[in-house]
Amino acid sequence: MMRLSLAKRVSILSLCLIGFSLPWTPFSVSPVQAKPEPNAIAIGDPVREEKQARQLVEWLGTKQYDKVIAALSPQIKPLWTAEKLQKVWESQVTDNTGPFKRIVKSKLLDAINANLVIVTVEFEKLTEDVVITFNRSGQVIAADFPEFRSISEIGAAFVTSLVNKDYGLARGFLHPFLKAEVFPTRVQGAWENLLKRTGPVRRIVGTQVRKGADTDGVALVLVTIQFEKLTDTLILVFDDQKQIVNVDFPLGN
Repeated sequence: MMRLSLAKRVSILSLCLIGFSLPWTPFSVSPVQAKPEPNAIAIGDPVREEKQARQLVEWLGTKQYDKVIAALSPQIKPLWTAEKLQKVWESQVTDNTGPFKRIVKSKLLDAINANLVIVTVEFEKLTEDVVITFNRSGQVIAADFPEFRSISEIGAAFVTSLVNKDYGLARGFLHPFLKAEVFPTRVQGAWENLLKRTGPVRRIVGTQVRKGADTDGVALVLVTIQFEKLTDTLILVFDDQKQIVNVDFPLGN
């Protein structure tokens, strides 16, 4: 397979930032490519899902993490523990916002292959949104928390989670629409296929940010990684909400 230079890869992705017309790499996915699950016959009950999303956020706010874990879909539940969820919630959210106070409102968005419930939460210091994603069967497949890190820090954290084989956490950095289609096993498969060609990761060398147009807030984060056999760059495309909308793995050859 022909190996594209880093400059060429960045150039292609930069051009494709316009309108989010993203190239299909081994890991990127579009809602257009959605393949419904075998048991996905109809969209779940929106009223029930909005109520359940509010309940999940209430449990997070009142530190009832076991109940949150119990409500996750079978694909996601094995990858999370109450202790792990508590660590993510506190370090990513309440350490920045202060303690949970109340739910202000909620709104359901109907995506192509999922329903997203946006729950607006009042914390001690800030009011922020928590997004709960349901699949077509009405199962909870993701929760997106407010993000206070820079995209450079998020890019490094994404790769670190891959190196640590924490594929559930790595998936958490993806946009909710991607999470409706990409599950931890797919993240694991893409990463392991890369490592077959590159060998294990030695270290993360550094990150660079390439901004898109000022009007769309989209940006590239280039994460340079030293592998056993070579040093190469993983390119992440972020939207204006600091969520990953595309992952371009190096070819590793």
